Amino acid sequence: MSTNALLKTGETSHANVLDNLEGGAHQHGGLDPLVARLMEIRLWLNDDLSAIEKHARLLLLDAAPFGAAHPSGDSLARQAARHLLSAPGKWIRPICLLMSSRIGGRTFDPAVRDLAIACELVHSATLLHDDVLDEGTNRRGKATSRIVYGNSASVLGGDHVLLHALKMTHAIAEPHVFTALLETIDTMVNAEAHQLSHKGTFNPAREIYQTVILGKTAVLFEWALLAGASLAGLPRGQQDQLARAGSELGMAFQMIDDILDLAGSAEKTGKTLFADLQEGKMTWPLILAAERSDEALPLFRKVANGQVSAEGLPRFLSDLGVIEQTREDAKTHRDNALIALEGLPENQATTALRGIIQSSIERSL
Repeated sequence: MSTNALLKTGETSHANVLDNLEGGAHQHGGLDPLVARLMEIRLWLNDDLSAIEKHARLLLLDAAPFGAAHPSGDSLARQAARHLLSAPGKWIRPICLLMSSRIGGRTFDPAVRDLAIACELVHSATLLHDDVLDEGTNRRGKATSRIVYGNSASVLGGDHVLLHALKMTHAIAEPHVFTALLETIDTMVNAEAHQLSHKGTFNPAREIYQTVILGKTAVLFEWALLAGASLAGLPRGQQDQLARAGSELGMAFQMIDDILDLAGSAEKTGKTLFADLQEGKMTWPLILAAERSDEALPLFRKVANGQVSAEGLPRFLSDLGVIEQTREDAKTHRDNALIALEGLPENQATTALRGIIQSSIERSL
């Protein structure tokens, strides 16, 4: 059943949907568990998410998310940003923000809507920038903005989107949440610079990976859950708990992404396989492989340089046990995220957030 069909189905009660959040994805015909779980949540929050997406579309149609159209007309930068935003991803970060606000008992309103959009815009800005830095050609199943409109337009489009997200957040959030977003962006930029300085060195240092992934992936999940909890007026201690859960969720999410890059399906992920390796990045399975085999680093360099085919790489990694070890390490972060939720108010949103955390490491290959 398609997402649209699910959203139009009126027969499933809210209670049944939330029961499904504790279960598997078999009823969705073998869909990726995270996708299936998010579809269930979308059904539960149909009205809220429809309002978010409708508002986002209105922004796009009105030369946004950058405000009123410039007198000189639409720019390539704006077009580059809309090219990415017209094919949205799973919206997992905004959904996490919605969940944390609902955990605190805050119902959907314009402030929650706009902060959720701002969260997705920050993520989108990083993608527009990353695709230039990484020379990416495919994103969400289509050509990247830099391929269609050029590198400069993609960078400037990312700048536009990021600026609009900051304006939205400043107008809505408590000062400590806005400060946290500035710190989040600072951490993300530093992580990208750190990764760039080690690109192509094939340095299998764990601390390099952890610094990069914490900054590039985990901190935005952390901020999303903090922001929602703040909107709901939860005590600062519980805001910090949700932030920790977000950080651990982000780490688990990225480790599974590392697996999908090496042993996934390009058709399912919408990304080019072995892209990280070919860009000279050492992901977690590659680091583990380098620790276990002297043959690993020379092989990785040859694959990255195009000297040998990457076809046999998944089998090589599987034989070393690093794919399974990466999944086990992701489960540890998942467990830490679930522990961080202990003592929070128990309601449907808490159940849903646990479901997202669990499904983050069940994503299919």
